[in-house]
Amino acid sequence: MIKHIIQYLAFIVVTLLLFTYLPCNIYSFQPPKKFTGNYLFNPYKYDSCFSWQQSNFHAHSIAWKGVTNGKEKAAYIIKGYKSKGYAYASISDYEKVSAADKAPCSVNVYEHGYNISKVHQLVLMPQHICYEDFPLFQFTSAKQTTISKLDEYSKAIVLAHPKLRHGYKDIDLKKLTGYNLMEVLNHSVNSSKKWDIALSAGKPVWIIGDDDSHDVNDLHQTFVNWTMIDCAQHNKDSLIQHLIDGDAYGVVGKNAENNNKLVSVVIKGALINVKVQSKADSIQFIGQGGLVKDVHFNTNTATYVFKKEDSYIRTVIYTKTSAMYLNPVIRYNGIDQPVNLITAHVNLLETTLYKGLLISMWTLSLRYLNIIAVKKTAGVFQKRFYHNKNTRFNI
Repeated sequence: MIKHIIQYLAFIVVTLLLFTYLPCNIYSFQPPKKFTGNYLFNPYKYDSCFSWQQSNFHAHSIAWKGVTNGKEKAAYIIKGYKSKGYAYASISDYEKVSAADKAPCSVNVYEHGYNISKVHQLVLMPQHICYEDFPLFQFTSAKQTTISKLDEYSKAIVLAHPKLRHGYKDIDLKKLTGYNLMEVLNHSVNSSKKWDIALSAGKPVWIIGDDDSHDVNDLHQTFVNWTMIDCAQHNKDSLIQHLIDGDAYGVVGKNAENNNKLVSVVIKGALINVKVQSKADSIQFIGQGGLVKDVHFNTNTATYVFKKEDSYIRTVIYTKTSAMYLNPVIRYNGIDQPVNLITAHVNLLETTLYKGLLISMWTLSLRYLNIIAVKKTAGVFQKRFYHNKNTRFNI
């Protein structure tokens, strides 16, 4: 009997996995290709007066009756961020938009994903919540399927903590398209190397820095990573638009304090000039493959000459207490603003074969885990019935 019960349960699990993974499409991806063009795209509006808005889009409150990891109520968390001078602070509970995100100082966000490998996305300004996911293994096409679905009803998609549990493998980042931002800075992991893999593959994705706090009173995970967005208008739509246009930078700091600010990023021909408010310990220029191309020490301004082999150059400014990660200057055609559009296409033949294989496996499980178990169980009950009937007759 126990064996048959296990067979029933196994069949139920296989059936659930079938319906979970059947919606996945198999994609054909374009091969990685580094940025090209004779012009340099500068995401920063150097000819305007910067109006930096300190922001955090990733924090968890008590949700789903305490099932998920969150220690405080949403209103308390937002109040904590506001007390530190944040212009915007959002609650990003799993598969749920918090009512607190309707406040003027918050942006509607939820964290999508419930899987063992932490393949998660932050969905900014969603019209609907997507509850579909692939809870066990996730290959590249499964991740692209999710991104494509989320893209249908959101203003921006962020790959959350891509380095965490190696949720996004290097091969994924060379192929995936359709997302706007990458959470490079997170209290758990620094994913700057993952960012360089995507950039080196020609994916124009911009940085976002978040705490991913689950306890606002824990200063090891709160007020330590944030995003500075250049947005003079206190308008949510405008704020997100500046973010996905690259007019922002990420900061690693402590207690929400950064002793430096970006003043300008100016391009003249092939020359990039970066200027910050205060003297930095070092200013690094990083390019294709994540290689450090040049370093300047003890200065508030640094220049770099874009070389023929450079496809992009991003800048990191270090001080004793903080690090500022700027969005990259990248090559482009001088006409179309670089955007990470969905360029992957559904491969109909491979998708049909994949779904056919799943259905075939389910059919086999139906035969060997269910039907046989039913027959055996029925046989056992039948034998017991006749045995009891004969026993009563003899008595």
